[in-house]
Amino acid sequence: MEIRRTTPSDMDILRRLWNLAIKFQQEGGYPVWPEFPEGLIYKKMDQGLHFKLVSGSKILCYFSISMNDRAVWGDRDLDDAIYLHRGVTAPEFRGLGLTRFVFEWARIKARLLGRKYIRIDTWGSNKHLVDYYIRAGFKPAGYRQMGQNPELMEHYNNLNLALFETEAD
Repeated sequence: MEIRRTTPSDMDILRRLWNLAIKFQQEGGYPVWPEFPEGLIYKKMDQGLHFKLVSGSKILCYFSISMNDRAVWGDRDLDDAIYLHRGVTAPEFRGLGLTRFVFEWARIKARLLGRKYIRIDTWGSNKHLVDYYIRAGFKPAGYRQMGQNPELMEHYNNLNLALFETEAD
C-alpha cells in the first residue's frame, strides 16, 4: 500500500466512492455530505493536496489535506498543523484500519512540513466518528458552532462541529 497524489484520471472513481459514502451515511442515519465537490477536488489536485491510498491500481480510500483551516479553527490556526478533510473509503475496505494508515502518513507529512499537529473535524452529532477519532488517538479540541461562511462547503452552514487534534510527534 502507498499514498499517492490523485490525478484527473481518478475523478470517475472518486465520484463513485463519494456517492457510495453518501449512501452509507443515509442508510446508517448519519449526517449526509452534499453532492460530489468536483471543483474543489480539482483545485486540491492542482495544489498537490489530494491523495489516494492505493494497492496496485486499486484506490482503497482518498482524502485531502490543507495547510490552513481558519474558517473552521479560527484563531487556533497558527500555521502549526495540517488538516485532514473529506476522507472516503471504498466500501469493500471499510473496517481494515486504512484511516489509521492515513493518520500515520499525516504524522510523517506534518513533521516533514514542520507542523506540530494534525487536525480533523466532523459533525458534532456524529457519535460514531467522534468516538473513532478519540480511539485513534485524537484529543477533543472542543466544539464550534458554525454560521454562514462562503469559504466553506454549504453543508458547514450552521453546523456544530467537533474538533480534534493530535501531535505529529
